[in-house]
Amino acid sequence: FLSSATEGGDASSPNLPASAISREDHRAMAAFCLAQVCYEHPRGRSACWESHALGIASSVLESCMGDERSSLLTRWLCLLLGNLWDSNTHGRIAALERGVHELLGSLLFNARLPSVR
Repeated sequence: FLSSATEGGDASSPNLPASAISREDHRAMAAFCLAQVCYEHPRGRSACWESHALGIASSVLESCMGDERSSLLTRWLCLLLGNLWDSNTHGRIAALERGVHELLGSLLFNARLPSVR
C-alpha cells in the first residue's frame, strides 16, 4: 500500500485531479492507513509484518528526513513504526537491528520539523 503510493498509485486510486492531492499527501494517507491497521489489531499488525512494512516505512522515513514538505508523512511513519513494535518483542528487535531508533532519535533534534517531535 505504502509502496504503491510511493510509486504513484494504481488503478484503484480515487479519480482526483492531479493538483488536488500531491504525491506527498498520497504517501501520508498510505502511512496513516497502515498505522491505523496496526493500532491494537494483532491481525493487522501481522499483515503489515508479512508485507515488510517495517523495512519500507523506515526506508521511506530515511529518504524524506529533513524535507519540510514531508512533515505529515514523517509523523505518520513514526506512528506506524511505533504501532508495529508496540507489545511486540520481535518487532522491537527487528527495529533495533535495522537502526530505526537512530532515525527516530535524529528527528528529535531536527529544527526544520518541529511538528514531528
